[in-house]
Amino acid sequence: ASTVAVDGESLPDFDPETTEYVVPLEPGEELPTVTAESRDTGAYVHVEPATLDDRRARVVVISASRAEHTVYTVAMPCGTHTADETIVLDSSDTEVSNAAREDGCTFLDVLDHEAPFDDHGDFVRTVTTISTQWHDDGLISRSERQTLIVTAARSRNRGEHSR
Repeated sequence: ASTVAVDGESLPDFDPETTEYVVPLEPGEELPTVTAESRDTGAYVHVEPATLDDRRARVVVISASRAEHTVYTVAMPCGTHTADETIVLDSSDTEVSNAAREDGCTFLDVLDHEAPFDDHGDFVRTVTTISTQWHDDGLISRSERQTLIVTAARSRNRGEHSR
């Protein structure tokens, strides 16, 4: 491929020799459209769009001679956190798993998206709202929700969420 674009914007660091790319999305952001063009006249280019389940678009480029093929992958995770982490609030590890919703967004991805906070009360309200939603969706237990709210309330956060 000579270019791979996400919603019409070429990947700024695109190199035909590099086949794996990551484009983090904000919570709630629609999966973008991936397009590609080949530098090889007569080459076949096929783009398999990302799905909410996989969040990866694949671009297959087959040379005009059909002798070579390259598969590029564009991963589009929600934010930068993973479900393998525990939730850390203001440097305090809550030991609560950073659970992810169906769309791949984790608790910390959503919290980061809401930052910066106006003040400590805004931070606590936001943690309360997100943890209640996560509890209602069956992603965390009642006691884990309480742990998150108490940790947020005891934090010294004054509007900045430590990442």
